[in-house]
Amino acid sequence: MRALIGIILSALFVSIASPLAAETQGKGEGAIVTADNVPVYSSSDGDRKVAVSVRGDVVAAESSVLARDFYFVEKDGRVGVMYFDNVEQVGLPKHGWMDPHQLSKFSYDCGCDKACLPTRTRGLRGKFTMSSEWNTCFAEARDAQLAALKARNWGQAVTPSPTETKTIELGQTAAQVEQVLGPPKKILKAGPKVIYVYPDMKITFTNDKVTDVQ
Repeated sequence: MRALIGIILSALFVSIASPLAAETQGKGEGAIVTADNVPVYSSSDGDRKVAVSVRGDVVAAESSVLARDFYFVEKDGRVGVMYFDNVEQVGLPKHGWMDPHQLSKFSYDCGCDKACLPTRTRGLRGKFTMSSEWNTCFAEARDAQLAALKARNWGQAVTPSPTETKTIELGQTAAQVEQVLGPPKKILKAGPKVIYVYPDMKITFTNDKVTDVQ
């Protein structure tokens, strides 16, 4: 019975598309889950969880099952989503509600489907379930967003390593100075004094000891 209900809902999901919306809408929306253990709820305001997503999972926007609008509309602090509940990302799409703050949204082109569906039919899978998968337009946008998130370390701030402070002290030898600053740009000699010239400072040695830093 549950499988039969699933078929009926899927049929409604496909057949109630608005021709006007299909003609005027050029973009749909999807999102990448950006955290682990993100719950998917059965309703916009209830506590019943129907799934748990992890970072890197993908969902498609769904303002409502019957409206067939594939963009995010917030209700009670959640957004409607369509998703697959398996690693293969195929089968009968599921529907739920998620916290939009744990989603990184992206847009996909509607050119793969005149009704802007993010999925395409793969044929019958078993006796009662219709197998679907993400279509090419959605998958390309998903992959681009996923790559961008990984490049940005999933939006986490990267703390730069502190710049090492290079300190020269009186009494250091020329060898010790070169270990800190490297070879000088120029070396000047004036009697017992030797002056190391660097781009931003001059260091004077007397008898191989630092006696002045300018």
